[in-house]
Amino acid sequence: MRPAKFFRYIWRIDAILIFIAAAAAVFGVVMLIVSEINSSARRREVAATSPPVVANAEKKELRLGGLTRIEGTSVFRAELTSARHGVEFASGGGYGSETRNILFIDSADASARWLLPSDKELITFDTAIADPASSNESKPPIATVILVKPYSENPDPVDGRLLLLDPVARHIHQVASGVNAVDGASLTPDGQIAILFESNRTYRLALFDHSSLLKISERVVNVPQLK
Repeated sequence: MRPAKFFRYIWRIDAILIFIAAAAAVFGVVMLIVSEINSSARRREVAATSPPVVANAEKKELRLGGLTRIEGTSVFRAELTSARHGVEFASGGGYGSETRNILFIDSADASARWLLPSDKELITFDTAIADPASSNESKPPIATVILVKPYSENPDPVDGRLLLLDPVARHIHQVASGVNAVDGASLTPDGQIAILFESNRTYRLALFDHSSLLKISERVVNVPQLK
C-alpha cells in the first residue's frame, strides 16, 4: 500500500506542476498579445502626429526616418518603413521593420523625390556599390542595387523587379523583372557592375556599364549540384 500511496503523491505533484506550467504559458501568450496591441497603438499615434507623407499613414503604421547622408553628395536619404507583424520568439525580442519606399532629399535646394511611386511595394534588397580602388571616404558610391516586390506579409516566394540607380536616384533603371532574390552585387576588375540574382529558379549573372548603368550582358549561371 505504501508504494501505491507514494506514487499517488507523485502523480498529484506532477499534475500541479503541469497546471503551473500551462498557466505560465497562457499568461505569456496573453502578455505578448497585450504588448503587440500597445505597440501597434503607439505606432499609430506616432504616425498620426507626423507630417502626412502618404494617405492614412496612421492606419498603415508608416513612418519616415533613418536619415543618412550619401557620401560625396549633398543628398540625404530617409526610409519609409512599416512594422513587420507576426509573432517572433527570437532571442533579441521585439519586431522588425520593412522598407516601403526611400525619400531622397537634396540639402542644396531642399527638394525631395521618392524612389517608388507609392507605398504599396516592399524593398527586400538594397545595397550601394562602392569603388574598392578609391581610398577617398567622401567619394559617392558608383550605383545602388534595389529589389522591389509587391507588398506581401510573406515576400520570400514573390517575384519582383530589379532596379539599378545612380547614388542620388536621378536616373533609375529597371534592369530585370521576375526576380525572386539578389545574391550579391560588386565590381569586376574591368569596372563593370556585376549582379547575381535568382529568376525562374535559375541563377543569372548580369553585367552593367558603371557610367551609363546600361546592361552589357546577362547569362544563366550553371551551378553544379552538390552530391
